[in-house]
Amino acid sequence: MQAKQFKFNIESSIYLLILSIPLCAISGNLLLNLNLILTSLLGTFLIVKNKKFFFLKENFELIILSIFFLTFFLVIFFFHSTSLKLFSTIKFLFFTTTLVYFFKYNEHTLNKIFFFYSILCLVLIIDVIFQSYFLKNILGNEKNNIFNSSFYGDEKLAGFHIQFFSFFTIFYLSDLFKKKFLNDITLLLILIAIPLSIYVSLNRISIFSYFLGIILYFFLIDKRKKIITLISIPIFILIAQSHPDVKIKERYLSFFHHSSMIYDKFEKNFNYLKSVESNKKNNELQSEIDTNKRYYGSGHANLFSVAFYIWQENKFKGIGYKNFFKKCSELKNLVCSSHPHNIYLDILLTSGIFSFLLFCSIILMLFTKSLKVVFAKYHNQKLSYCLFINGFTFFFPLKSTGSLYASYYGTFIFLLLALIIFHFNKMLKKK
Repeated sequence: MQAKQFKFNIESSIYLLILSIPLCAISGNLLLNLNLILTSLLGTFLIVKNKKFFFLKENFELIILSIFFLTFFLVIFFFHSTSLKLFSTIKFLFFTTTLVYFFKYNEHTLNKIFFFYSILCLVLIIDVIFQSYFLKNILGNEKNNIFNSSFYGDEKLAGFHIQFFSFFTIFYLSDLFKKKFLNDITLLLILIAIPLSIYVSLNRISIFSYFLGIILYFFLIDKRKKIITLISIPIFILIAQSHPDVKIKERYLSFFHHSSMIYDKFEKNFNYLKSVESNKKNNELQSEIDTNKRYYGSGHANLFSVAFYIWQENKFKGIGYKNFFKKCSELKNLVCSSHPHNIYLDILLTSGIFSFLLFCSIILMLFTKSLKVVFAKYHNQKLSYCLFINGFTFFFPLKSTGSLYASYYGTFIFLLLALIIFHFNKMLKKK
């Protein structure tokens, strides 16, 4: 009896930790890391205690993920100077494994978790919009001079948070009423509020990701919801255009203009780097002038091209953990970052092409499985549609992202990965 009670307490703790992930994300990296470590430790202890390792065979992607992290550690250990911080990334493997295991034996908690996530997201949506009009959020936090961040304070992360949980909110809060009319009104309001909140947060890549998801959503839903979705878009545009903060509109116009030239800037900057390498006689002044020209128009294009250029010189072993800023600075770039702002380039640079191929194989396997489930005739596809849309928009390769190995962005990556691995493997097994 005591053993069963002990097991119950561990699972309840994991459940509460999973529920609190969005709150920890808002609170900061300290609580988020604590959440990840506790979840990983409790989950690993539970798996070892119960000796239920067979679930790994049912979720082959977890085995590949383990090989991915093993390759990551071996490459950096043998070819690059190691750091204690490097070993903190292992928490993502145990975190993902814990979640898949937990959901396997506690599937009934999923609807409660997603409903809770959706409510929190809705509160953030309302608060961001409120802050954009009244210059303070409901707690009295003043808006940033440029963006609206609500409970995130000085961190420009509210739009990303909303976009990540947007389709959970759409699917899990739009059918609460018995009357269809009330559900339709709720869905319309949600479909207007979500892009508006992301818009005023100035997370510009998040608005792109959201509408990419809306395109998929439109093709998956029934005719009635298609009409509501089409109605919501012009209403959102009208409200956004009439927003009193005109600087927001200017920054989006600049974003779309610069996005249109990203490939051109990528190519020019990459060719420039190659020419400098072949001609070391360029004087320092000319190099500075050229760098200014190359940077103008798209900082991300600059980072992408530098990352790709550096990787070409280090195809198989990468450049090691958190070394991008150092390597980028050596090329005398005007703008450098701790990571290349794309998870695929991040993997290529950190530990080389083998790690990249392993990670991509996981994504391709899951994408193939999700397509099989989404286009099959199952009775209730709400969760399948939600995870398919989220997975497609989140792992879409041609966009800027956070770092795979950073606590904040990594948490969302591996949370989503765990959900997709568990759900689509379970659905195909039922079939």
